[in-house]
Amino acid sequence: EYYGWWADHFETTPPIPTYLVGALVGNFKKSSKIEGSLIDVYTYNDYLDQVLYATEETPMLFSSMENYTESQNDLKKMDFLSVPDFDGDGMENWGINAYREKYVLFDDDAKMKFKEQSVMLIQKLSSHQWFGNMVTCAWWDYLWLNEGFARYFQYYATEMVKPDWRLNELFVVEQHLTAMAFDQTPRHPITASVKTSDDIQNILDVVVSNKAAAILRMLQSVVSEFYFQEPLNLYLQKFKHGAVTSNDLWAVYENYYFEVDYALKENVPFTNFIESWTNQAGYPVVTVTKNQNTYTLTYKPFSVWPSSDSTSSWFIGITYTNNLARNFNDLQPITWIKPYTTVKYVHDSSLSTWVIFNLQWTGFYRVNYDLNNWQQLIKQLNESNTDIHVLNRVQLIDDSFNLARAGMLPYSVPLNLSTYLTKEDDEIPWYAATECLSYVVERMRRSAEGYDYIRVGVKKIT
Repeated sequence: EYYGWWADHFETTPPIPTYLVGALVGNFKKSSKIEGSLIDVYTYNDYLDQVLYATEETPMLFSSMENYTESQNDLKKMDFLSVPDFDGDGMENWGINAYREKYVLFDDDAKMKFKEQSVMLIQKLSSHQWFGNMVTCAWWDYLWLNEGFARYFQYYATEMVKPDWRLNELFVVEQHLTAMAFDQTPRHPITASVKTSDDIQNILDVVVSNKAAAILRMLQSVVSEFYFQEPLNLYLQKFKHGAVTSNDLWAVYENYYFEVDYALKENVPFTNFIESWTNQAGYPVVTVTKNQNTYTLTYKPFSVWPSSDSTSSWFIGITYTNNLARNFNDLQPITWIKPYTTVKYVHDSSLSTWVIFNLQWTGFYRVNYDLNNWQQLIKQLNESNTDIHVLNRVQLIDDSFNLARAGMLPYSVPLNLSTYLTKEDDEIPWYAATECLSYVVERMRRSAEGYDYIRVGVKKIT
């Protein structure tokens, strides 16, 4: 103390992105720290007994990121600030994560759903300490390098800690499905072009978070977990405390694959493949028709509204199974549709009755079939829906309804398909079914006869 003034001395920090510098000022009290934990929670004195759950769970979440990335975060301590009112759910300042009170304060009898939401948000902001804080984007064009990876690991890293929460499947209905709904009227590429402050506000959306995370999931499935993780860790090591572009990320992947002599099938160039998904808006629909022992595959950009887009093209990894094999776990592509390919033929000599493309909905595209295959799939769903992977059941529901909405499929197909839901015991497909059926019911309100018919039909299903 010096003439009524106090001086605090702090250790020198590593380099911090300027927009992530944060300071805490307020009449808050610090919770008792869990032994071995870096976490302190600050809140009002009356609420200190409600922070135990957050302080117990967070060390495991941090450890899952450290173990996966094989890198220690530089933080000597991590402060959580419980804020009564906050613009958003949380903010990942360097070393200070600020949260709405509802995500860190819990009574002993709090519902598990609220605790799950807390863990998921804590993991997302914790992931930002690696993606965004330790390695940050060089400009707003590359914001997805922060947001996409944080959203991906929000689920993937938590899955390592909470394997019974089914987060790999929830990711599909909460992130992948949401991104497809948002981007089926194409908005902007994942790697954006930001020139003004208004542009910054316009890209803070589902594309740079949900869709980017879904593309990372697709990438992981295409190259396998090992060839996804190893170059990613090299990227974090190489650019630690640096600012990066997407080119920096893909260059690390390319160099690693060259060194270990790894390549995608059919000589698909890695960077060309991944940039076909990050550098243009929207996504495709693949149409599958069968003629004897051959599947004919064509594709075009998907849009729920009439579109004249004939220039967008993608490298599309193709996976499929049929009723005889029912192998839904081989997620690496067996072949590719390449840009500007007008048609792709896949030969199958088996005597199968139905086929499903895009296994576990890992590819960020929709699939349409000839009517016979749709009818066979509907038959299978009604006879034994569990013979089809739960994520492909979600896909069939969401694809069929949205293809009908786009005028590419008669509405009789998704409505007939949805009747199997009376036998659906798994909650995951109901996420898609609820959204799709609600849309149809809402749109039919103007039709006196049609509305009653649809409403009664939906009531029988649900």
